[in-house]
Amino acid sequence: MEFDALDQSLAQAGAHAGAAECHGALAGWLASGQGADPEPWLATMLEELDPGEAKVDRCRRDLLVLHRLVADQLAGGELAFRPLLPADEIPLTTRVSALAEWCEGFLYGLGLAGAAAARGGDEVREVIGDMSQIARAGLETGESPSEEDEVAYAELVEYLKVGAQTVHDGLRPARPRRLH
Repeated sequence: MEFDALDQSLAQAGAHAGAAECHGALAGWLASGQGADPEPWLATMLEELDPGEAKVDRCRRDLLVLHRLVADQLAGGELAFRPLLPADEIPLTTRVSALAEWCEGFLYGLGLAGAAAARGGDEVREVIGDMSQIARAGLETGESPSEEDEVAYAELVEYLKVGAQTVHDGLRPARPRRLH
């Protein structure tokens, strides 16, 4: 699913969250190990919306597709996951804001699941702390973003890609090893 399509679906339904925050919340919810059932996450994303309305129903279907996609990406463990953010052609200030919203959503999703970061160890706690910092990110207005700003943004996106997988893998219950 593309960023713009999800953002439009959420806006048309009247959802309070945009695509970045919604995707981040889903990733956090799934990373917690509690996200197999999408209903609590869906209820939060579509809170106070009329489920009988066609636009809300269409958005719900889009979110269910997104749930399956993100669950498969994180479960694959091959770094197939990528935060859903605006395209590179969008101004950097907008992308940085969306990146911050994505991190806020991720942290919210972990909280929604009641995920205890402590059970994930030092690496998980570090990623969560970093996401808390990134959630406050922004660019100063008035100056044109530099090439260094673009590189820093790309590095943060890559870090979040790996970080989300790290949290997912660190908070998942250990699977019993199969004996051959």
